[in-house]
Amino acid sequence: MDRQAREAWKAADAILDALLDLPLDQREAHLQALAPAPEVAARVRRLLAGSASEGPLDRPLPPLDPLEALEPATEPSLEGRRLGRWRLQELLGEGGMAVVYRAISAAPPLGQQAALKILSLAALARGGRERFLREQSVLARLRHPYIAALYEAGVDDDGTPWLAMALVEGQRIDQWCQARGLGLSARLDLVGQVAEALEYAHRNLVVHRDIKPSNVLVDEDGLVRLLDFGIGRELSSAATRTMQHALTPEYAAPEQFDGQDTGTAADVYGLAALTYRLLTGSAPHDALVVRAHSPERPSTRAAHAPAGSLERGFAPRLRGDLDAILLRGLAQDPAQRYPSVEALVADLRNYRARRPVRARAPSAGYRLRRFAQRNRWPLAAGAVLALSLLGGGLGVFWQAQRAERAAQEAQLQLRYLDSLLREMAPSTAEARQPDRSRLIASAAAHARQDLASQSAALATVLLTLAEIAQAAGEHGHSAQLAAEAAGLRDGLDGRDSPGFAEALVVRGRALWSDRNLGGDPEALAEQALAILERKAPDSEAHMRALLLQQQLDQGLDRAARAKATGDRMLGWCRARDRQPVELCGEVLLAVASLQDRQGYVREAERTYTELIELEAMRAGGDHARTLQVRTRHARAVLRLGDAARAAALLEPVLAAQLRIYDGTTPELAATRGALAESLTTLGDFARARELHEAQLAELVDQRGSGHPDVAAYLGNFGVFLMKAGDFEGALARLAECAAGYATLGGPDHAGVHVCNGNRADVLREMGRAAEAEPLSRAALKGIRDAFGEDSPLLAPRYSNLGRVLLALGRDDEALPVLDRARAAYAARGNPMAALMRLHAVEARVRSGRVPPARGWDQAQAARRQLEAGFPTRNPMRIAMLAPLARIACRAPLQLPCAAQRDEALTAMAQPTSPADARRQIDLALQATAQAAAGTRFAGTGQ
Repeated sequence: MDRQAREAWKAADAILDALLDLPLDQREAHLQALAPAPEVAARVRRLLAGSASEGPLDRPLPPLDPLEALEPATEPSLEGRRLGRWRLQELLGEGGMAVVYRAISAAPPLGQQAALKILSLAALARGGRERFLREQSVLARLRHPYIAALYEAGVDDDGTPWLAMALVEGQRIDQWCQARGLGLSARLDLVGQVAEALEYAHRNLVVHRDIKPSNVLVDEDGLVRLLDFGIGRELSSAATRTMQHALTPEYAAPEQFDGQDTGTAADVYGLAALTYRLLTGSAPHDALVVRAHSPERPSTRAAHAPAGSLERGFAPRLRGDLDAILLRGLAQDPAQRYPSVEALVADLRNYRARRPVRARAPSAGYRLRRFAQRNRWPLAAGAVLALSLLGGGLGVFWQAQRAERAAQEAQLQLRYLDSLLREMAPSTAEARQPDRSRLIASAAAHARQDLASQSAALATVLLTLAEIAQAAGEHGHSAQLAAEAAGLRDGLDGRDSPGFAEALVVRGRALWSDRNLGGDPEALAEQALAILERKAPDSEAHMRALLLQQQLDQGLDRAARAKATGDRMLGWCRARDRQPVELCGEVLLAVASLQDRQGYVREAERTYTELIELEAMRAGGDHARTLQVRTRHARAVLRLGDAARAAALLEPVLAAQLRIYDGTTPELAATRGALAESLTTLGDFARARELHEAQLAELVDQRGSGHPDVAAYLGNFGVFLMKAGDFEGALARLAECAAGYATLGGPDHAGVHVCNGNRADVLREMGRAAEAEPLSRAALKGIRDAFGEDSPLLAPRYSNLGRVLLALGRDDEALPVLDRARAAYAARGNPMAALMRLHAVEARVRSGRVPPARGWDQAQAARRQLEAGFPTRNPMRIAMLAPLARIACRAPLQLPCAAQRDEALTAMAQPTSPADARRQIDLALQATAQAAAGTRFAGTGQ
């Protein structure tokens, strides 16, 4: 596409935005009044035609023979039939209202798969068309990662209505839980996903009204998809009476049987009924039982589950809070239920965090028991100590202890001091503390004065305060307090004692957290480990020393030792059922971070999910620690290709962090950066750039330009700039990234090679493949040397080099490299393997190894794999269009050259398409223009 054509598309797109806000009958007149250039006006009309807001189901249906309509279908199968652009394949399911077939697109985008839902003639005669219209209207409004999306709708020539929806390869939720032996917490996690989908639907004024296990599928990654809004309705529409033959008796709310208007209360009931089924093994009511009373208590029902079943083992844990929560959600009277799905899920979170639940009477005894479960330290000593601390009177309390009770009491005091002071680190909006540093300093001063004669107690207090200071970001203060504690323990027990080693670890962590403090954290870790391996090899102190070593190894690219240490710590925690929670939370985070860094993203995503559960139970879903892990989890989801879900996960995290922190923090920066990456993938480049620039400035200001986090972020920013079309800016940032890593770890640091590999990508996109080749080869070698031949990080490096060689026209050299890239991606189940296959097919067609027709079949197979692996809006779906067009136009009279070019042209005109993909499409269109012109001449006989 030349510059003039691009400008015409850009102008057309700007006009389109204004026209879409007008009624249909006013758009043409307004367009004529604007008087754009003819080529711009033509493009606007083309865009308007493609954005018609009326669904095809709004067309009148041809009349039906009533007798024929009421007869059951006699055709045994519809396989092979074509409806719209969809060709039906095997039957997926059927019910009284409709049948569902797997279907594949026979027109661009070719090979796309869908679940095609077809209304039966008998249902049509009974008024089912209204339900189909409603489902089309509802689904068209909903775009959420946990809701199966609507592609399109239509009516066949014989009057058969159909809906084409995203194909979900999954298992119904109750069967998924049974097949994998999921525990109670994991099942509640799935309920939380269903709740997110319902909350989204309700915010968009849509109620589902048919929540049941068969309408919730779980895919292989453990993600739910909510199906079948067929009896749902829009809350803004007039009240509708639920068709009794359409509802599911075991899960429907009582008011639905009476034909009453059902708002969101019906979905509250449905979600509670689904949860009841997952936790007890059976529905709340039998299909034939009249709803005259509430269902049996979940704990009682679970206790009567088959012997040996998981649900039977849940019974003791259901008793009490979960009984109350589910029975309130299943209340006969909608007014007695939770007011919203959010309220029900909030009470489930209260249960998991051991906080009082709203479904139970708020008695003082109940609240006290819950508080005691959350706070294991003695309440009386804690209350006195808290008052003493806040009043500046720590010394009064400590001096009042009798000498013979000092050792016993000190342990209780210090444990609660740890619990109390940790709350001074940012955690919740209610716990903001702008003067944390002053309070820590004040507590340390009181300790030095009041415990001057009790060196052991003073050392423990100072070490606890050092850990608190580190949690609050006061790393210098933390290092100073830990050094003081180490000196005291040296004087008490010597430099070969576990207590001394424990202080070294705390100081080492502070020095590693802020490299500007100087010192040698690695030497401190080695010294501490040497002591603890001999004196306390199975202790928490030893695990904390290993944790520090693993973090140092990870930062210094000692991948093998870091992984071995992580496996050792993880085994220690799992042998103790992840107790102690705090330490094992840190272990899970370290292991997930290493998995993420080394390219094992799917494993990292699972570990982050486990950690989120642990942190939410420990501190709540909106605690700062949990939010940090939720950000990391969302980044893993993004790297797995689901940008829409990642953005949906990150938006509430960012909002919660803005309520917690007073100013800019590394945690906020990380969330902004991840959200910016997600928005980049979704095409919102302007907002993404603002977030990137703000975050980079904050990181430099807080951590200094030489910090590894700054180098890493420069790399992220450089990749973003390439996607946004600022190629020169991308080169500059990536060069800074490489220089930063070289300063930190030398020219062979893995970060240097990653940044240079990305520089090669940019140079290739700029048409400077000859310059890119040596950078790409060096990056491949460097990553191989650092992480080994089996590292997943090699896949993008092989991909980079293979595409550079293709750009240089060296197909014979490119093919084995692309095959290595495909194998590396496929080994981890990464759908990028399909894109590598597509590039290899193009190389084989171009070099004459494979005829175009055969190559086209192979390319379509690769396309199907890629579309199955990436969500609809993922840029990889756009990246495939350039090679597809070039392959099709190798034989334009045999293959759909013109159709493939049109699809590529449409994608290129979208402002959300990344710049590198648009450039590749532009080059492909230029390269295939002559072939396309030849096709037109052949078609007209010229």
